[in-house]
Amino acid sequence: MRNFVLLTVILLGFASLAVPANAGWNVLNLSQPENSFACAKNINGNQVVGSVSIGNGWPGWTHASMWTQGSTGWIDLNPSGSAYSVANGTDGQKQTGYAFIGDNMHAILWTGSSKNYVDLNPSGVLGSNAESVYGNQQVGGAMYDTSWSGVSFASLWYGSAESWVNLTPKDSGDSRAYGTDGIHQVGYATFSGSNHAGIWSGTAESWSDLNPISAISSRAYAVRGNQQVGYATTADYWRHASLWNGTSDSWVDLNPAASVESSALALSSGYQAGWFNTDGLERASIWAGSADSMVDLHSLLASDTYCKSLATGISIQGSDIFVSGYAYNSSTNKEEAILWHYTSDVPEPSGILSLLFGLGGFGGMMLRRKD
Repeated sequence: MRNFVLLTVILLGFASLAVPANAGWNVLNLSQPENSFACAKNINGNQVVGSVSIGNGWPGWTHASMWTQGSTGWIDLNPSGSAYSVANGTDGQKQTGYAFIGDNMHAILWTGSSKNYVDLNPSGVLGSNAESVYGNQQVGGAMYDTSWSGVSFASLWYGSAESWVNLTPKDSGDSRAYGTDGIHQVGYATFSGSNHAGIWSGTAESWSDLNPISAISSRAYAVRGNQQVGYATTADYWRHASLWNGTSDSWVDLNPAASVESSALALSSGYQAGWFNTDGLERASIWAGSADSMVDLHSLLASDTYCKSLATGISIQGSDIFVSGYAYNSSTNKEEAILWHYTSDVPEPSGILSLLFGLGGFGGMMLRRKD
């Protein structure tokens, strides 16, 4: 309940930016007028993190950002002297991402402000990026090639550069970790040129391959408890949003029947968030464990304004659903940080469609727009 109250404060703080929607949905634009772009990457508890534009050019034109309780705008997380930074993940207390320190990308762990951060870049490693944080764990990738185009090593930290653990499995030529729940880590490792989604439990030796037998390649982006999400590239060479329960045999194809391509990027309490594609452009969406449970969040945006969107984070707060992401505004040519908020009693995941359609369906939930 505390987190719900805190998130409600955020919503009220951005009331002037909110566009009213029917049947329990509200869509909030977290961007500020001076931002040439803004991106919400993740949400947890009372925090949304991402990046915003500052000024009109390099250096310093992108800063790691956070929106949180009591803030009427965004909080700048960019470390002093850094030319560029991005926040990728939050557990509601700490934030992870990267910042350029000198000429190199360094994984960063923040605690709420630009002054309170830890440089996670391991000794001898030139470049690193932290993707996710949960409890005392942070995960991401590290490289010896500063161009970020060479071999990546899946990485685990415990709050310091010295704690770095290289998770790259034996015989893998490339790997990266994208998500952690404080116990397990998920990401991918490359074998014979093919990316395989996988899960670890703290060591390289603990690697377990999640790549479905029918898939050409796959990646896992998030983990909570016994569920993992990401995508698998099937025989048609398109990505399919994917859900696992710890093994490759447990793979569930979340790609909707009418969708060409999709990917799941986040999950919370049995729900998954990501995007699907039917017309060449991504559309933000959520699922409740199956392909036919997909809900089109993009339909809540004005069709004459926004041409594509992605859902990058999801948080269930009591009886409310919060989804972070971003959308491209074709009228202003700006990428904008978006927070979707659904308020009602949240049913068991299998019942999400009956609830949403029972409250008026997509037509009843669409934003006021010009069609």
